[in-house]
Amino acid sequence: MAKTPAALARERIGLSIEAAAKKNHLSVRTLRDYEAGRGKNLYRARKIARSYGCSVFACFTEQGIANQIAVK
Repeated sequence: MAKTPAALARERIGLSIEAAAKKNHLSVRTLRDYEAGRGKNLYRARKIARSYGCSVFACFTEQGIANQIAVK
């Protein structure tokens, strides 16, 4: 299974999916949905991205993570 930009961002800061779900007050299933791009609530997506240390665009789209890597 290919890693999504959100999963890569989460792993970069050293959080497991369970720890990230607890930190964001979400269920693991809900967090997995957001990381897979199926989350619909922008407020929640911003909260998740902020906890991962990136923007929503960089965290939840392939193009965003590619741009973030190219800048570094």
